[in-house]
Amino acid sequence: MFIRLLFTLHYIFIEGKTVWQGMKASFRLTKGNKLKLLVKLVFANIVIFVIGFLLMSFLSYIPAITNVPWIGTSIKELLLTFSSYTLILFSLFLIPINIVILTRSFYWFRKGQGETLEDHLSVEHDNKLTLMENRLIGFF
Repeated sequence: MFIRLLFTLHYIFIEGKTVWQGMKASFRLTKGNKLKLLVKLVFANIVIFVIGFLLMSFLSYIPAITNVPWIGTSIKELLLTFSSYTLILFSLFLIPINIVILTRSFYWFRKGQGETLEDHLSVEHDNKLTLMENRLIGFF
């Protein structure tokens, strides 16, 4: 049921529809595509999880490789902290990747149903923002 509502926010923010219109459109779009969408999301999350797990496993073997006891202990303590930071980064990394996969699937499914895709994005120039960006570029 919830997989059928995945594209509701896309319709609300991208297409400017109301909540109910977005829900109805999401139901129409996901009809017959639930399994494809679920497999894509699960596969992407498993790949990212495996990469993170392999990275953490590799880092945990570094102290065993070193034969000097005090270096091994110091590295163990540092790697424990580093692994927790890395875990947080990987969890934060999952959210944007899932959003990208969902947005690409949104447009792919719409194109597959024969809908015309339009771009309503308007780019506006802001002098204050340009000045701030130029200052940041000059600083770095």
